[in-house]
Amino acid sequence: MTRTPLVSIIIPVYNVDKFLPRCLDSICNQTYSHLEIILVDNAANKKCKEICAAYAAKDKRILLITLGKNVGPAGARQAGLAHATGDFLAFVDADDWLPVQSYEILVECQQKTGADVVWGSVEYHQPDKAPFYLDLFPNTREKDLERMPPHTMIVPQRMYCWDKLYARHLLQKGLHFNTAYQGGEDIDFAFQAVQLANFVTFTKQIVYCYFIHPNSTTHAPGLKKCQDVLGILQEIDDFSQRHHLPNKSACRDQLVGQKCTTLMGILLYDSKNNYLHLLRQLLSYLNTHKWEIFSNQYIGTPGKCFMMFPLTFPRLARELFRLPGLQAILHRQFCKRLLPPPEGKNN
Repeated sequence: MTRTPLVSIIIPVYNVDKFLPRCLDSICNQTYSHLEIILVDNAANKKCKEICAAYAAKDKRILLITLGKNVGPAGARQAGLAHATGDFLAFVDADDWLPVQSYEILVECQQKTGADVVWGSVEYHQPDKAPFYLDLFPNTREKDLERMPPHTMIVPQRMYCWDKLYARHLLQKGLHFNTAYQGGEDIDFAFQAVQLANFVTFTKQIVYCYFIHPNSTTHAPGLKKCQDVLGILQEIDDFSQRHHLPNKSACRDQLVGQKCTTLMGILLYDSKNNYLHLLRQLLSYLNTHKWEIFSNQYIGTPGKCFMMFPLTFPRLARELFRLPGLQAILHRQFCKRLLPPPEGKNN
């Protein structure tokens, strides 16, 4: 008789008591029941602790880990990994939820293909708005999605840890969360996993529901988060160059798009301390990659105009971006319109 794989699901918990029951109900009620559910209490508030304890008391699959201090999302996930015993690993943010068949879909895809990483589709939700879905590989045939070599995915724009299933043996190859990062740790972890994998299987079936909080400051990246993301993107770019990974691809478009938006974010967050150096860095990158930006399918028209403005009018941009009133407006518009929806949760 074939052994049923155990899936370890790691959920960092920090002050999300309003959403936590919805998340836990969606996991406990999965049609695939062979689960190890690891709740990592990341110094959460009293209400969250009570909810975690109540669910752990009624579902023996739940393991509750309590941390003495908040170590951030990367630290909480890494702590969860240290306790995971499953054949496969998965992650969920405590304010999101899953369709009832998510892990059945992911495990079936893995068993069918033998992939080290199974990547599912995400549905994004906002209050009082219709859910939307982003097709990450719109020009790829369904058959080709079953066996995607690592080198074809340099850094897809929405590469996060929570929409995937990972083979446990990738940990022995060095897969881990870098706890030094405050932002972009998902990009770093997912990129590691993809490059360490034998191949990746992608399914267009929805396996994750991501909740976008309206007007939430946790979705606006601070300076340190932007700097961390830029560092990660530079490491990935260097990796792709060293290993001669293909540049003329949708993945390259996504990498350029992310670096542009991250540089712009750093510029808008650090106008006092290192402004001129950052502006020169941004202008140099925009100038070097301007044709890639113009033809980039992952940067919309507003984003392209926003990025080309300082390149076309550098002196005017230098003065305007330093005006406190205007800078606050640019912050809001940048975070609202140019960044991917799921940027920067704070667990």
